[in-house]
Amino acid sequence: MPPRPDRSDGVRSGGASRLRAVDPLVPVVAVVSVVVYVLHGFQGALTRDLGIYSYAGQQVAEGVPPYLGVLNRAGPLAHVLPGVGALVARVGGLDDVVTMRVLFMLIATAAVCVAYLLGRDLFRSRAAGLVTAGAMLAFHGFIQYASNGPREKTPMTLFVLGALWAMTHRRWFTAGVLTSLATLCLQTAFFSTFTAVVVGALLLAHGGRVRALVRIALGGLAPVVVLGTWFALAGSLRATWDAFYVINRRYTVPNPLDAERELVWEDLH
Repeated sequence: MPPRPDRSDGVRSGGASRLRAVDPLVPVVAVVSVVVYVLHGFQGALTRDLGIYSYAGQQVAEGVPPYLGVLNRAGPLAHVLPGVGALVARVGGLDDVVTMRVLFMLIATAAVCVAYLLGRDLFRSRAAGLVTAGAMLAFHGFIQYASNGPREKTPMTLFVLGALWAMTHRRWFTAGVLTSLATLCLQTAFFSTFTAVVVGALLLAHGGRVRALVRIALGGLAPVVVLGTWFALAGSLRATWDAFYVINRRYTVPNPLDAERELVWEDLH
């Protein structure tokens, strides 16, 4: 009997392939998400953190690399992505903050759509996908920043969901790229996302685990090399390293897991 073809790149046949074809529910999920977020409005208070990210985006739009204009402990994409919104605003003669918020609303909408795809393909059920998307859409904290950003956690969530979706399809290089992008939004995304992707590779890449892990590593390095080249050419590589890693490693003291348990319990309710 001839050997079975290697399916490690996510190639499947039958019902699963048909399920991954054009799905009319994806635009439905997107429209519902946009309606929810637009109804929430774009005029929320510009708090301290949101003001920092907004100003960081304006600095990037003016050609200042991340961390040189604004010191921030999050990843460089927390500056770059709002900068895209600021650039669009200036080209179109629009308000900077509102345009950033519209951009991040679209990112949040994409995250809900990817949540649908993840639930659908993981459980091979469109109904499960709708439940997953509905749960994602119902998270109060995510709604809060979806239209009242810009906040780095919104694109981070999109990239984390994308990495998990890529993992379900055994797209290891893509999973590595998206894990890296999530980390470049907020460093804490690395630990859980990277662990999930690596465990997925060990469990799913039968007969090709080493190759899958190498692809994850190469994918993870790709965004780092691109951004690192930019920072090196701009002369901000040292500042980036200090803000991205050194400050968090040496000076950031996280709250203990058991701190303010009563408040945590109230938040859960």
